[in-house]
Amino acid sequence: MRAAALPLALALCACQVATEGAPCSSAASCPSGQRCGADGRCSASAASCPPPGLAFHVDPVAGSDLAQVPEPTGALAPAACRFRALGPALLAAAQAAGPGGAAVTVQVHGGTASGPAVFTELLPPIAAGVSLSGGDGPDGAYVLQPPSPIVLVPGASLSGFVLRPGADRIDGVVVACAGASALAAVVHDVRVEGAAPGGAPPSFSAGVRSTGACSVTVKDATFDGVAVAVQARAGGTLLVDGCTIVRGGRGVWLDGSVPLTATIRDTTIEQGSDTGLQVDQATRATLTLAGNTIDRNCAIRQRSGRRGGGVVFLGGTPGQLAFTGNRVYGNGYDQVLVDPAGAEEQDALQLVGAADAARCATEANQLDCYDPLHGGMGVAWAGGQGGVHVAAQGNSWAAGPPAQGADYGAGVDAGAAGGWYCPAAVLPCPQPPVACP
Repeated sequence: MRAAALPLALALCACQVATEGAPCSSAASCPSGQRCGADGRCSASAASCPPPGLAFHVDPVAGSDLAQVPEPTGALAPAACRFRALGPALLAAAQAAGPGGAAVTVQVHGGTASGPAVFTELLPPIAAGVSLSGGDGPDGAYVLQPPSPIVLVPGASLSGFVLRPGADRIDGVVVACAGASALAAVVHDVRVEGAAPGGAPPSFSAGVRSTGACSVTVKDATFDGVAVAVQARAGGTLLVDGCTIVRGGRGVWLDGSVPLTATIRDTTIEQGSDTGLQVDQATRATLTLAGNTIDRNCAIRQRSGRRGGGVVFLGGTPGQLAFTGNRVYGNGYDQVLVDPAGAEEQDALQLVGAADAARCATEANQLDCYDPLHGGMGVAWAGGQGGVHVAAQGNSWAAGPPAQGADYGAGVDAGAAGGWYCPAAVLPCPQPPVACP
């Protein structure tokens, strides 16, 4: 009996052996007095900071690195328990969110407008359910300047930061998804600066780029000096809402050759070197363009002998298009250019604004301040002549009754014959006019 009891006693003792450094997935995996650290291992130092719950905090001034004691958990207090760097916090948040994408926040502290917190580290992808926010300080207090794009997966969000390029010709934010997802990746209240201070390289290629059939929301964001502010060229769903896009190249660039549902609303696109809003091969696109202001943009690329600085539809007619309440004026070349680019013609492109006179104030598109240097028009058709290719009734033009050859070109029905047009647009034309090359 004694011989049999000895191995049992030894086994019981072995259960009490400390497992410092053992792999773990949660605090339940570790013995008493230890906790699962951000590195995925049990340690006593990890137990000296309280658990963070579902809010992980980062402080580049008062926070701690993983190798320090106490080992940070991301708890708000004491401040030494906050992470010093973003990467460990994002990894810990992803572990807390789990496969189901539970709502978890990563909140940054310690920045001021005069002394912003600048993060230049390579960041892991922001996981589903994780919100990375720099929102507790004044504007400009938190800057992301990584050497590669910030990657969001469906269900992730980013807000409250200034984004600057940490390497040349990279994208600011890339939304990556393997297939269609009902969860949106959200970019909210950020400022994307296309070039380093002073305008020298490095620079961003795109501010926000969707690389798959993702759902993407870009809301209340500012893009300044970005080559392409928002680009969706692989289908999916896109919402651009309340954004400001200035002094860049092309504003919003969409590809409708694959199924795409895009809404661009209440957004200002101005002073760009290239087209404000361009839609390519739109035959499989469902588009809503409403309440936008697109002005003082130029156009680099020539389309069948014409260029469009405001809005360009290139190659094919959108499957569905709502185009209402937009102000498109003072751009170089044509304000709106429709170019079939050799695509097989379908129904006329619908640029109809107000359905009747009572809706002119809210639904009419205002087309004004045409480019006098390049013979620009309000709406131009760059395809073959004969027939109506663009329906543009119910809009406001520079003249009262729209005149062919001045307000619109051949192939466009502006409602002049039937009286289906709204009172003349009265917009602040740039003086002198935009001088585009």
